[in-house]
Amino acid sequence: MSMKTVTSVSGGKTSAMMALEFPTDHYIFAVVLTDHKLSAPKDKGLLRECQDRIPWFVASHEADLTLLNMLRLEQELGKRIDWVAMSTVWMVLLDTRRCYQTHNTGFALKKPS
Repeated sequence: MSMKTVTSVSGGKTSAMMALEFPTDHYIFAVVLTDHKLSAPKDKGLLRECQDRIPWFVASHEADLTLLNMLRLEQELGKRIDWVAMSTVWMVLLDTRRCYQTHNTGFALKKPS
């Protein structure tokens, strides 16, 4: 069995350059989702593409340009970039004693007493 290589890409210039200069077997883009409909991509084609990749996609905390950059990078690489997603609600469950809920999808660190 041979070892597989994986690169996590973020949509930024450095991330894209590293992915293009140092090819790997798999590429992953971690996107943070939200149910805040006003944060949905403004372009309907981009929204449809996001929903094709993540069926429960409503909106994201990522800028539209970041999402577009992922699609462009995928074309440049000639390989699919796998999108993985998590709601901000589930990201903080590891240490809930240090956090408080700021609204239905966000958390912040508690101030020291």
